[in-house]
Amino acid sequence: MALQVACEAFIVADDLTCNCEPLDPSDINDYIDEASDILTVITGGQVSGSCTDTVRPRNGTRVCGCTLITNCSCNSIEGITLRGPDPTITGILIDGDAFTDFLILDGNQLIRTDGQSWPGCQDLTLASTEERTFEVIYTYGLPISKLARDACAEIVCSFNGNDPQSNRKGHPGVRGMTIAGVQISLEQQVMEIEKKAFLMPSVIRLLTVYAPDGPNPAVVYSPELEDGWKLHRV
Repeated sequence: MALQVACEAFIVADDLTCNCEPLDPSDINDYIDEASDILTVITGGQVSGSCTDTVRPRNGTRVCGCTLITNCSCNSIEGITLRGPDPTITGILIDGDAFTDFLILDGNQLIRTDGQSWPGCQDLTLASTEERTFEVIYTYGLPISKLARDACAEIVCSFNGNDPQSNRKGHPGVRGMTIAGVQISLEQQVMEIEKKAFLMPSVIRLLTVYAPDGPNPAVVYSPELEDGWKLHRV
């Protein structure tokens, strides 16, 4: 199973303290991925690890060439709101060339320091190495805390069935299923963990910090509704 929600696995097999010797190493990694996804869901995305985004900011929704006869918006962009927390720029390309005159203000506002504005339009059909393109690559997210790592290990041990507090046996069986099937399975596993949380002290401590009133709903990120521009994922 590949990660579906979390940006990275919270632990590695060596972090587990339960007896996992009968399991194939690939199965253990599947357990870790699923446990990481579950913790990301039940904390409302507050704990997800380090994520990487590659985006193509642009005004409007149509392919725009910014010529004199174009009828789509080509307004420049003063600042770009990045996802958080703690966004860090990995690289910026403008017309295929690396761009370095920038800084991040207020924790998530990407601005230029050369007195110019960001390009307001680009041809999304072209690779970011071509002219008339603009691409931003950045990472965001907080390091996985010991509390989250302990909670992840606790869930994995409950999956294994060797934990005396667990009544679950065998692999969850989500590998190779369709996306819809994986999502359904993930929701079921989240419900199972919520029901069994009282048997998992590390999970309880994590939820006390990140979801004291219960699991938080996911947040839909839609910058175009506020700033009039859109981040196009690539």
